[in-house]
Amino acid sequence: MTRQTEMVEGSQPDRGFRPGDSTMHVAVYRGEGTVPVESFPIPALGAHDVLVEIAFCGICGTDLHSIVEASGIFGWGAPGFIGGHEWSGRIVAVGESVTSWQVGDRVTARSSECGSCPACRAGRPSICRVRVPDDGQGAFSQYMRRNEDSLVALPDGLDLRAAALTEPLAVALHAVTRSTAKKGQRVLVTGAGPIGTLTVAALHIRGIDDVTVSEPNALRRAIAEKLGAKVVSPEDLSDGSGGGAALRFDAVIETSGNPKAATAGFDCLVPGGVLVLVGVITAPANLNLLRILTDEITVTGSALYDDGGIREAVSLLADGQVPVDLLLEPGTISLHDVANACAKLASGQLAGKVMVVPS
Repeated sequence: MTRQTEMVEGSQPDRGFRPGDSTMHVAVYRGEGTVPVESFPIPALGAHDVLVEIAFCGICGTDLHSIVEASGIFGWGAPGFIGGHEWSGRIVAVGESVTSWQVGDRVTARSSECGSCPACRAGRPSICRVRVPDDGQGAFSQYMRRNEDSLVALPDGLDLRAAALTEPLAVALHAVTRSTAKKGQRVLVTGAGPIGTLTVAALHIRGIDDVTVSEPNALRRAIAEKLGAKVVSPEDLSDGSGGGAALRFDAVIETSGNPKAATAGFDCLVPGGVLVLVGVITAPANLNLLRILTDEITVTGSALYDDGGIREAVSLLADGQVPVDLLLEPGTISLHDVANACAKLASGQLAGKVMVVPS
């Protein structure tokens, strides 16, 4: 049994949730790049659940892997999958035992780490392997059920469109943490998709100004330049000798998911340098293992975010430290346009973060 509280006056548009509504619109992946909008039952709430009306949801690289490539990484991508995990919204109903949240609260959420396994106790929730099960439903939907403990409050002054960047910004900040890069060092970011450009912003926030971006797409290169990064083409990283590097960096953060980019970035590292893999690479990458040994190169992954990373991202967005307008595609799209936007992002016709408005 659940209780559904009346909406706070003015907190939702007239078309929003009303107690007694039974269905919602959802963009569902049905295979072969098709994402029709279908009618689903609004999830019933358990005692400690809340129902969130999604205001904005960003399209992530993981969504592209699932919808465009049908790769099904991380168990996502099978027909029936509902994507979208970069979101902001408002609570429209609460379970009967929820005391920390009320209707009208503006929220996003962290991942479902357990909080008690050895990794979580060590302050590394990104590698938790005992995650709390959830519905498996993403935010390409009008409403989403979440456990009350997973929610993070959004300040009143933070625009909900900007707040939907919270999760990918937290991912970018974690990548910078994993790189161990410090002020005064040189950092290369391979790929200027949304995570790559957010990584540039995160590096600047952390005081690292000497940032170079390797990117072949002109639209993405332009965004990286506006963010204050030096921009090169991938072929500029090699000196043309068949393996030598024309440029050298203390750290490389690979965000494109291209194994060739990982290899090129690795070859550019100074002795003692760090390669951070953020983009999802499923094909083999040719890394010189002997050089890892002799030059003491560190190759590491970066999954999810730092302990407290979601709250840090919210704070940075609220303080205006993130150049949101440079990172987002102008305007928004509806659920009906998800498949088309994914195809354009994958082909490079769109460069910035695309925001979906499910209502």
